[in-house]
Amino acid sequence: MGHPKFSEAASSACPSCGATNAIRLFSRSLGDKIWYLARCPDCTQYYTDPRPTLDDIKTFYSGGYHADLLSEEETELEFGEKFRGYADWICSYVRPGPSLDIGCTTGLFPYVLKQRGFNAEGLEINEVTARWAEQHYGITVRNEPFETANYSGRSFRLISMADVLEHALHPVTTLLRVYSLLEDGGFAFISFPDIESLESRYFKTLAQMTGRSWLWKCCHIPGHTWEFTKPTAEALFRRCSFRVVGFRRSHRNDFQHISVPITILVAPPLLLGTSLFRERLGTQMEFILQKVSSSVPVASRTVITNP
Repeated sequence: MGHPKFSEAASSACPSCGATNAIRLFSRSLGDKIWYLARCPDCTQYYTDPRPTLDDIKTFYSGGYHADLLSEEETELEFGEKFRGYADWICSYVRPGPSLDIGCTTGLFPYVLKQRGFNAEGLEINEVTARWAEQHYGITVRNEPFETANYSGRSFRLISMADVLEHALHPVTTLLRVYSLLEDGGFAFISFPDIESLESRYFKTLAQMTGRSWLWKCCHIPGHTWEFTKPTAEALFRRCSFRVVGFRRSHRNDFQHISVPITILVAPPLLLGTSLFRERLGTQMEFILQKVSSSVPVASRTVITNP
C-alpha cells in the first residue's frame, strides 16, 4: 500500500547533501521489506530510504530480469526507435570515438553507436543479458558492476547511461568516475524520468487517493536509488564539473492490455504522448553533458558514500 508519510523522518541521510532532516513521502513493499521515497527539504533531492546496498541492487536485476527482451525482435520493438533517436541526437554533438554504454541491457544501443562509427562497448550487471548481447550483436560487454569495473582513465569520448544513473548505489560517486574515464572535453549522455513531471504528479495523486502504490508508475523505489527532477539533476551535474550542452524531454505511453476502468484512469496522461506536449511536458529527461576539463569536481572532496 502507498500512503503519505509527511510526518515520518527518513532513516538515512540525504545521499546528495548529507542532511538528516529528510521526510518519507510514500511507501512500497518489495519482497519482505518496506521501502520509502524520501525527500530532502534542504536540496530537494528524492531518494530511496533505507538506502539499498550493492547486494540489494544486484538482487533487483538478477536472474530473468530481462528475459522478455532476449530476442532481436523484442529488443528492437522495445528499444529500437528510441535508441536510434538517441544516437542521432548524440551524433549532432559528438564525433565518433571510443564509447561505453553503462547498463547496456541487450546491447542494442552500443550496436547502434557502432553502426554510426563509434568503437562501442557495453557493461551490464545481469550475466545472462550480457552474454546474450555479446553473442547477438558482436560487441564487447563486461559483466560486472560499474563501481568495480577496471577501466583506464580518459579512455572514452562518450559514456552513455540511459535510465541507469538513478539505479546507482552512489550516483555522485558514479558520475565522478564517469568524469575520470572521459577524455578532456568528452561527453556523457544521461537519461532518466522526472519524478515531478505532470504525469508523475497525476499518478501520485491516484495512488494516494486509492491506497494502491502500484498506480504511481513514475515512482520506481527501491529500484531507483534516486529520483530526479530537472533542478536536482542539473545541480548534480554542476557538482561533478559537467556542463549541460543539450537537454530535451520525451514521453512514452506504456498502457497496453489494460482493462476499461484503468483505461479511463490513464486517459489524461495519454495526451503527453502527442507531439504537442511531449517535448515540453514529457516525463523522460535526456541530457548531453560535456566534461569541463579545466576544473576539479567539487564533489570529489565531499562525496557521501555511507548509507
